[in-house]
This record gives sequence, structure tokens and C-alpha cells, in this order.
Amino acid sequence: MAFAVGSANLVALLALGLAGEGVGPEGALALVLGGGVGCTGPVLLRPTPESLRLGLVLLFHRLALALPLLFAPNPGIFPAHAGFHALAFLAFPLAFPLWERLADRLAPSPKPLAPKYLRPEALNDPLLAQGLALRELARIGDAARYMLEGVLKALVQETGHEAELAPLEEKVDRLSREVLVYVAKLPQDTPALPLLKAASELEHLADLAKRALRKAERLWTQGVTFSPEGKAELARIVGRTLARLERALTALATGNRALAERVLAEYPEVLAEVEASREAHLQRLRDRVETRASTLTHLDLLLLLEELNLGVNRLARLAEEIHKEG
Repeated sequence: MAFAVGSANLVALLALGLAGEGVGPEGALALVLGGGVGCTGPVLLRPTPESLRLGLVLLFHRLALALPLLFAPNPGIFPAHAGFHALAFLAFPLAFPLWERLADRLAPSPKPLAPKYLRPEALNDPLLAQGLALRELARIGDAARYMLEGVLKALVQETGHEAELAPLEEKVDRLSREVLVYVAKLPQDTPALPLLKAASELEHLADLAKRALRKAERLWTQGVTFSPEGKAELARIVGRTLARLERALTALATGNRALAERVLAEYPEVLAEVEASREAHLQRLRDRVETRASTLTHLDLLLLLEELNLGVNRLARLAEEIHKEG
């Protein structure tokens, strides 16, 4: 009960009531101590690694205190309840290092997000520093691509949550900021502006992917889905956008100008496919009443896909610009 509601007080009140109905002192004490341990539950159920580690530390600490107290005489419901929590509070600073080590074994702390290639000493060699910034941009690009893959998977399965993209979004934001700060330290005569634009563009693409999933999720939570044709159209365009993004990222990392030109050459076809989806949606809107429920989301997603593809175009041009200057 305490695990479910997060309140040891409610369990203590329950023990008090049951004691009046014939439950013995040992049973009442067990209820009070169980409530003290179980109230850790809500912290354990939080989805973040930090909450899980904190919940484990508190659970170990309270359980270690409660087990030997089970065999102690019951001083009364409220003295046992207050005494247990007071003892847990006073003993926590002493026991914390032990419980922290144990929690770290069971739920290791995630490694902090940090650049992998941006070495400060390389700033003395601008060409090397530019190359390292490109390698870091490749990491950011991978995270942005995984976000768009998540959108495609969600559209196909018609289920997904914006929160699932949060770790990737955090990675893109953090590393993009690190690249921006890094290239700003290059000498003024170094062509650093294209690198700055590329980092900003990748952050923008990741934001667009998140917004796309947010719009679809909002529709699904209302119990509304896309029509089979509309879902197929959106998934196909997202798939083409994903393929173009991968080519643009590869061109950015390798300087393959032919690949960058191919990305740009594909844009009119994608744009035509987006426009065809709008026309097909309009026809469905005329023929089917149920299409009206998803119409705004469908059209909003097409706008986001247009913007995503424009961003891919800009990345392809930046790939040519960066490697031309390099």
C-alpha cells in the first residue's frame, strides 16, 4: 500500500485501525515498518536514472533498518512510526556511502554528455581543429538521424511518445553547443562559419523531428489515427527524407561532392511527393467524413517534412562549402 501511494502515514493509520480489530503487536509493528520501507515506491517508479538510483539508496537504507526492528518490542503504533523515520533520518549520512556504492553497481550512473573529439590543444592547429569539429558534427548528425528514425517507426506503428526522443535531443543540443563554442575559438582568418551553420542546422533538424512526433502523439492520445493511405504517404516521405539526410551527413563527413549534389537533385521529387500527398488528402477530405479528424495534423506534418528537407538541402550545400574551403 505504501509503495503504491507513497505514504507511510496511511499505513500507520491502517495498523492503528487493525490493532483495534485484534491484530497483535508484532503484526502492527510489521505494518508500520513495511510502510516506512514501501513509501520509497514512487521514487523507484520515476523514469529517470537519477530517480532510480535515489530510490534504491533509500530502499536499501530503510530495509536494513526495518529488518532487525521487526524483532524488537512494539512501543506503540505512533512511537514506532515516528521512531523509525527519525532513526532513518539520523543514520542516513553514515550509511549513505555504502548504499551509494551498492546502487551504483545495480544502476550505474549514465556517462555525462561530453564532446569526444574537441580537444582544446588542437586549436593551435586550425586545420586539425576543423577536422575534429567535423568528426563531432558526425556524432550530432547520427543522433539527429536516430530521432527521425524514431518518428518513422512511430508513424508506421501509430504509437510513440515525444519523451522517447529526449535523450537524443539532449545529446544534439549539448554537443551542438560545444561545437559552436569550439569553432568560435578558432583564429579569425579560419573559415569557421560553415561549421557553425552545420551545428545549428543539425540542432534545428532534431527539433523538427521532435515536433513531428509531438503532433502525431497528440492525435493518437485523442483516439484518432491517420487513414491507411495517409499513414503510408507520410511514412514514405519520412523514409525518403531519412535517406536524404543520411546522404547529406555522409557528404558532410567525407567531402563527397557527388553525394551532396545527388541530395540536392532529389529535392524536387520529394517536394512533388509532398504536394501529391496534399492533393490526395484533399480528395479524401471530400469523400470521407472521418478524415477531418486528422486533417490538421496530416497537413502540419507535411509542412514539417518540407522544412526538414530544406534543412537537408542546406546541409548538402554546407558539405560542399566546408570541403571546398578545407
